[in-house]
Amino acid sequence: MRRSEITELRWEHVNIKVCTVRLPLTKNGEVRTVPLSSMVRDVLRALPRRLDGSMFGLRAKTITEAFEWAVQKAGIEDLTFHDRAPRGRLAAF
Repeated sequence: MRRSEITELRWEHVNIKVCTVRLPLTKNGEVRTVPLSSMVRDVLRALPRRLDGSMFGLRAKTITEAFEWAVQKAGIEDLTFHDRAPRGRLAAF
């Protein structure tokens, strides 16, 4: 998933029962459904619900900074957020 798709996630887009997230606002303008692993489903179930309906309340820059911090702490060189596999990004969370 793109950073903007993650930051725009709302609880109404998540279907915990079938382990999917519906992305109504994608870069190419098409609605997309992303499968979730059972581990991600369990993490999402444990998240507190925000009053504004947003899942995370993050900006794209915050995701980038957290990713860069984790990569640095792990001692990995030359890895960016966009280097991740194109499928199953959230599913592999």
